[in-house]
Amino acid sequence: GYVAATGLSILSYALVTRHLGVARFGDYQTLLSIVTVVATVTDAGMATLAVREYATLQGEERDRLMRHLLGARLALTGGGVAVAALVEAGLVAATAVAGVGVGFNVVQSMVAVPLLANLRLGIATALDVGRQAVLVALLVLVVLAGGGIVPLLAATVPAGAVALAATVIILRGEALFPPAFHPGEWRRLLALTLPVALALSSGTLYVYL
Repeated sequence: GYVAATGLSILSYALVTRHLGVARFGDYQTLLSIVTVVATVTDAGMATLAVREYATLQGEERDRLMRHLLGARLALTGGGVAVAALVEAGLVAATAVAGVGVGFNVVQSMVAVPLLANLRLGIATALDVGRQAVLVALLVLVVLAGGGIVPLLAATVPAGAVALAATVIILRGEALFPPAFHPGEWRRLLALTLPVALALSSGTLYVYL
């Protein structure tokens, strides 16, 4: 799955690079880097915590924790995208569109937690590769249509939506947790995930900055 997704990424990058040219590709890659940093930093280790806790907790306690985790991730991601839009003031629309794509990925990753917790890794991998395949197909269409940076970034939205819909169908409502927005609970969760968050963030910041 990793090899397949990487191969698809190489194909899309070759097409997008030639299509945009040096200057516009620089803008495109800068936005992607900022959004990737936002997604990793605002994850704050919560995806890892979600898998561990889903595998060990039961019933209402588990459902409540998952609702708080999803709410915290959505709130942090939304705040991070807003900050990114301020950083890239000249490309606010493109940043916002990319942020919507990140939002779909956040929700999908939380909905897919039961797959990882129950070691259904084949299905989880197929969903990731499928999302990448949809994304690359859309990027090819945008390139053929002569689209710019915003349509290219917008391709992440339907790709994420398809992956989310497929995950929900596969799990048949097993993990549909409505988000809970309680900042006091979020502080407790962040205290638990801080070591993992620092480790993940440092690696991503090193590469993308």
